[in-house]
Amino acid sequence: REYFPLMLRECEELTGMTDSMSLLFDDVPPGEPVSAGVLLDPLLSGLRTRFPTSTFRVEAEPEALEQTVPDRQWSALVLSELLANAAESRPGGEVRVRIAKGESGGLCFEIVDQGKDIPPEHAAGIFAPFFTLRPRRLGLGLAIARRWSDRMGGVLRLARNVAGDFAMEWHVPAQAPAPVMEGVISRNDERRT
Repeated sequence: REYFPLMLRECEELTGMTDSMSLLFDDVPPGEPVSAGVLLDPLLSGLRTRFPTSTFRVEAEPEALEQTVPDRQWSALVLSELLANAAESRPGGEVRVRIAKGESGGLCFEIVDQGKDIPPEHAAGIFAPFFTLRPRRLGLGLAIARRWSDRMGGVLRLARNVAGDFAMEWHVPAQAPAPVMEGVISRNDERRT
């Protein structure tokens, strides 16, 4: 009986590793387009529950939140991995998410955790599977994020922002807005035709 909690915890970690490996190698069916704001709300809610000591702050241009990202599931996978990685790199710290219109009509998500600096010799391999600078971590999160970003035609990179902090920048390609159906009620309750 005394070893049961330890065995249970190890089984849960193995299940988590298996789930991560499936995201790295298996296919996830595409989903529908969604606005950045609709995508971000439930994602942040789940992350606040998972990382209760971390603070997630969003800075976004209103028109950026209304812009559509190509795929709900794939975008959620990328953002979830990036935000979880940021929260894990500085437990109890602040994770800032800045959302702005990108260069070619898409969106740019910038995620800053103000954690430890990444040594230059490690920066090149940060997106490789099983690369990690933290003990007891698998090093799959950023590899998963890169894979799904690439599938969407996005660009994911590590950069320094204007304040000199390391930031993950995810550039999502432009997506045409979903067609408006006749008789659908908009946010301000006007009928669209």
